[in-house]
Amino acid sequence: MGNPLGLNFAGSETADVLTATGDDFVWSPGTKVEIIAVYDILTVSVTGTPVVKWDKRVTAASDTGRGDGDIVSMTYPTDPIAGRVVYKELTTPIVLYPGEQAVRDVTTTGSAGSAIGRIIYRCLSERPANFPHAAAVAGT
Repeated sequence: MGNPLGLNFAGSETADVLTATGDDFVWSPGTKVEIIAVYDILTVSVTGTPVVKWDKRVTAASDTGRGDGDIVSMTYPTDPIAGRVVYKELTTPIVLYPGEQAVRDVTTTGSAGSAIGRIIYRCLSERPANFPHAAAVAGT
């Protein structure tokens, strides 16, 4: 039957702690995409109310021009247990091109907890020549 909604998923395969601030997952799309939601799968029960922001890096591996929660900011409910999913649907999808990145950043910690961060996205049709960070090369 395929994928009638055209949804794709990207994310870490390992859990990251929610007890330390900083970047813990970076995703670089291979084509033009629109992010429509993000979610965390809790692998260790959380103590506190962590805040996880997803930032857009306009240039891969560079924080110049990087947003601060401009994809989405998620404030966890207080003390969610392992096995729960914390998610946020975007009101307006965020478009990313190859050469840009989505970065998961824990900005407020809990005193316990771990989660696997994931993105739900849809591929958008576009010619590589229209990607802002792409350059054609000669060759056979």
